[in-house]
Amino acid sequence: PVTYFAKFIGLFIGYILAAKFGLALSVVNGFAFVFWVPSGLALAVLILWPEKHMWPAIALAGFVANYSAGAGFLTAMIVAFGVSLQIIVGKYLLERIPAFSPRLATVPSVIYFIFPIAIVTPIISAVIGVGALWIDGSIPSTQLALAVMSWWAGDVISVLTLCPLVLVWTTAKKPIFSIAKTCEAVFIAVSLITGSILVFHSDATHVSYPVAYMVFPLLIWSAFRFQQLGAVTGSFIVVAITVAATNGGLGPFGMGSLIDNFFYLQLFQG
Repeated sequence: PVTYFAKFIGLFIGYILAAKFGLALSVVNGFAFVFWVPSGLALAVLILWPEKHMWPAIALAGFVANYSAGAGFLTAMIVAFGVSLQIIVGKYLLERIPAFSPRLATVPSVIYFIFPIAIVTPIISAVIGVGALWIDGSIPSTQLALAVMSWWAGDVISVLTLCPLVLVWTTAKKPIFSIAKTCEAVFIAVSLITGSILVFHSDATHVSYPVAYMVFPLLIWSAFRFQQLGAVTGSFIVVAITVAATNGGLGPFGMGSLIDNFFYLQLFQG
């Protein structure tokens, strides 16, 4: 069908573009990353779209992205198998949880999404992907544990922040705000952006780790006043700004080596 083909091509192209962005944030030899954008996007798409057998688009795009990044042909195929298997398993598990809702409007839905989807399934991709790159010689034995941890954490952060953002904004009932509440939403968004920039885009030598948590009251306010929409949007804003700042050596997570910076950043984001 035309619709299936169009979605297949869209997912394929979107995954590759997202992968290129994620690979630009790599911390280990161009393959282990701090924020793997495609994981969250691909899982959200497979959950939302009723068409079956969309996973080949993910596998093909994963292969193209890794092969073009310098991985060998066989290695890129194995890595693509790992990333697509992670998404397939995640979708399979969610489809078999009666209490799960893409709106994430209930406590069981949130718990089921976090465990095992966001925390456990990324282990699949991390172990398969890093194992293939290690056998290929792209990752030395001395960096094996770090690469697995970074790969896993990059997937976890993406699934925890980007996937809920897409799911909730796509499926949640959009409230009709009064003028007062619209102004409040704009104020919170501007405050989050401004506060995050001030905290995370400051000179790394003049800030410390505790400063990063100054944005938490705004995140709590956003979630309390605007429920799921406020929670997922606020979290994504902070994560996006912190990743960009840390990658540029700024903010409380920009003081050490690149690997150490992203390790502490991933702990904060989690």
